[in-house]
Amino acid sequence: MKAILALLLLTSVAQAETGIASIYGGKGSHGLTCAHRTLPFGTKVLVTNISNGKSVVVTVNDRGPFIRKRIIDIVPAGAHALGFTGLAHVSVSVYKPVPPINVPLNNSGVLLPWPIK
Repeated sequence: MKAILALLLLTSVAQAETGIASIYGGKGSHGLTCAHRTLPFGTKVLVTNISNGKSVVVTVNDRGPFIRKRIIDIVPAGAHALGFTGLAHVSVSVYKPVPPINVPLNNSGVLLPWPIK
């Protein structure tokens, strides 16, 4: 059972990229969106401000940044959620929420042996 849960958790974690984030007023700047050089449009990414630990999930809807050493451009609302103005050192990873799994529980909420016959 532990091996199955560990496998599910491992498949939900994507490789993180670290670098500089900047603020921009790109397409759809009213929502939590961002620009990334290579990720497909519509990809949700988890951005974490390394200096304060704050995180936000934003959606890629534009290309950029086009300035060396910057890895992501974030709309002002996203930067506000991350607690920065100007530039910030961030970690960026593809956000893949772990889907709920159907595990057998008894009436007290205790995990039952797997599988049930």
